[in-house]
Amino acid sequence: MKKEGGPGVTKMYYGFLDEAGGADPFSGSYFLVVAVLSTNVPRPIELHVKRARRSLRRKARPDEMKATVLEERVIERLLRSIVEEDVEIVVVIADNRYRR
Repeated sequence: MKKEGGPGVTKMYYGFLDEAGGADPFSGSYFLVVAVLSTNVPRPIELHVKRARRSLRRKARPDEMKATVLEERVIERLLRSIVEEDVEIVVVIADNRYRR
């Protein structure tokens, strides 16, 4: 949570988390990427994702959308709609190549 305004005023933030790659150095993946999209009003993001899922019909699993199997126009439309919202994005990339 981030403090906004005067003392005792707290603003709630919601996060949408995703990861790619693996932490296991023997998985064949050199990098682990973790991204968090943070907002204090989650409903617009949820609606954008819902609209993207609706355009996919049955092509996507109900719990996850994989960009590698989506049409480029669907990805582009989703990202363009999210960028219009009040969000913060934090990304951490871990290089596993030299991990022992």
